[in-house]
Amino acid sequence: MGGQGMAAQAGGRLWQTIGVQPGGRYLMYAKISVARGTVAWSLADSSKGMESRGASKPSQMSEIISDVVESRSGYLDIAFELTEGGGFRVIDVIVTPVDAFENSQHLSRCPVPQLIQRNPASR
Repeated sequence: MGGQGMAAQAGGRLWQTIGVQPGGRYLMYAKISVARGTVAWSLADSSKGMESRGASKPSQMSEIISDVVESRSGYLDIAFELTEGGGFRVIDVIVTPVDAFENSQHLSRCPVPQLIQRNPASR
């Protein structure tokens, strides 16, 4: 889906359905450029299950990170829709399983930040 764009009246839509692991949990990262109008984006389970959605207003470049969406059906729908007339370009879209982060050895080696408490008497 990355590298596509469109100029359209309200309701213009770019969308794609992708196959994923049923029962898997996924995040979407997207980079878009909105020239005019507002773009509503969504990542949703095709069986009308979980959904993450938001909107981007005109700017040079916007980065989108969805909420976690669990797929019951094994398919996810990704959509970008103009809510009013305008134009936008989808630069990049990445959908990745959340389990890739939860099981990462790299994350388990990250140090936990320590809270530093000040002694009130030392002020």
